[in-house]
Amino acid sequence: MGSVDEKLRRGFSLVAAANGDGDTLGVALLALHGALEDHLDETLRRLPEITPEDLQLLDDQGYGWLARANLALNYGLITPEQRQAILEVNRQRQGFAHGNPFVGSQRGVELYANLVADLCGTRPTAPHAARPAPSRPTPAAAPAAAAPRRARASEGTTISASTSWNDRAALRRTRRADPLPDALPVRLVIGAAGLLVLLLAGWWLFNREPPAETPVPPNGPLPPAITPVATTPPPTPTPEPRTGRIARLGGAAGWLREQPSFNAPTLPPPLTDGTPLTLLDREPVDAEGTTWLAVSVLGYEGWVPQNNVDLDAAAPSTPSPAVTVAPAAAGP
Repeated sequence: MGSVDEKLRRGFSLVAAANGDGDTLGVALLALHGALEDHLDETLRRLPEITPEDLQLLDDQGYGWLARANLALNYGLITPEQRQAILEVNRQRQGFAHGNPFVGSQRGVELYANLVADLCGTRPTAPHAARPAPSRPTPAAAPAAAAPRRARASEGTTISASTSWNDRAALRRTRRADPLPDALPVRLVIGAAGLLVLLLAGWWLFNREPPAETPVPPNGPLPPAITPVATTPPPTPTPEPRTGRIARLGGAAGWLREQPSFNAPTLPPPLTDGTPLTLLDREPVDAEGTTWLAVSVLGYEGWVPQNNVDLDAAAPSTPSPAVTVAPAAAGP
């Protein structure tokens, strides 16, 4: 497994350093795909239940990825969905290896790197290598020693605005001892306003009428007291996620898009009629004359046209009836 670990570690490192660059992502995909190839071939050769015919197939000259994926599926090493994703990535790898531009995306290669690591049963030394590490904030430089500020006088000469600590303390004491002469009228106005508020409050208290008293029969029984009972609201039902299936592809293969656009990069799993999906809690988007829905398919999240989605019927929710208790009258 040394070759597998080395290729897997190199693939994760390249994905982390790619930052969206197509050539770097293509080289990373070559390393990841090579790691998966070595792992599947070594695992198939060690299987005790493998037949002599299948073992001979591993050494045939025409043995390629289609036969490898079929053998891995037959012996339970991968699922049918993983087989489709692996063959789609192999198509991208072949195009890049023949000199074509890499057509995948950063997110798609990251997801494939995690899939390969899970199938190989190992992880690189830096499990977060598929994501570029966030840049650390650069510590601010230490402030330079405070230099005396300088101001320009009205005559055009330069004067120094720095003073010693004793000069600043003496200046503050001078300002406290010499209040502004305009503060006296303001204090008189505030005092007069406060006195007026006190006079008005006393006049209102003196002239208000006492509250009317409710007559009570001397020997009559007290009116029954009513104890209010709170009504418990019914619990809000939790909405179930909507599910559905891919439809109306006419036998052709469709693709999950990273963005609501036919020009957006595709995600690995090919879509066929009947492929199950889960509708995500996002608003539909109208783009390029098509309404797009956000869905989750085979562990990938992306966008598909609404015309190619048949949603399952939503189960009706039965709200719990509210329980209302009539107020109980207390006895005499």
